[in-house]
Amino acid sequence: TNTEPAPTPPPPVILLSPTPHHDHPPTLRLGPLGLTGVATLVGGAATIGAGALLISLPKLNYDIDPRRVGAALLIGGGVTTALGIAALAVDATVLERKRQRRRVHVSLDLSTTQAAVAMSGRF
Repeated sequence: TNTEPAPTPPPPVILLSPTPHHDHPPTLRLGPLGLTGVATLVGGAATIGAGALLISLPKLNYDIDPRRVGAALLIGGGVTTALGIAALAVDATVLERKRQRRRVHVSLDLSTTQAAVAMSGRF
């Protein structure tokens, strides 16, 4: 009598199709509004941080309470951050489509009697 257990079969092999490689993956090109949005977003985040720091300070013996200044900075930083996000979103969606459609076409027409260069597109 053989007391060895029966061998277990190997696990199944799952073949995955390779992911398609794109020669040029899509890139996001920011225009002036998008760059302004990024700068505004960073400035707003820094202002939120400064406001949070001032709110965390105890009341000191100054004429101005730093917590009120911190609250004002938090509000201003929040608004600034929201505007930066909005500017970045508008540039990345609406204006990116307009930049993609902006194309210039140049055609050359040659014949035995004349030559012409025609340029058309959206400027």
